[in-house]
Amino acid sequence: MLARIWTGLKEHPLHDIIALALIGIGVNMALVPQPFVWPPYVRDIANDHGFDYAFVVVGIVMLLWVVSKSHHEEWDAATLALAAFLMGTLAVYQFLHVTHNGGFMPWVQDAAILALIITLAVRSDADDVD
Repeated sequence: MLARIWTGLKEHPLHDIIALALIGIGVNMALVPQPFVWPPYVRDIANDHGFDYAFVVVGIVMLLWVVSKSHHEEWDAATLALAAFLMGTLAVYQFLHVTHNGGFMPWVQDAAILALIITLAVRSDADDVD
């Protein structure tokens, strides 16, 4: 069992990095009180912990895919698409928040993680085409 888990972790290091980043971002956002203040009509939705926990859930699902016996391509594609959606939404919202209010939000780091997710998704699709 542990050998299979270790093999999965070694075979899919980028999935591991993305999954741990998603979990870390989700936990961090859940612990930071009310980081988004603009625009007022979106503030309550943006600060809702459901969005934060979605990051954690997608990260855990991606880790489960890594350590599973069978690596279903559909499962991988779905988790990568969800991760790209979450990171893209977060990066764009943080960028708009910074340009409107100033201050600091880690939109550059989140955009870099989004680029990694997209690169991995494209590479996964390219492996299937022969």
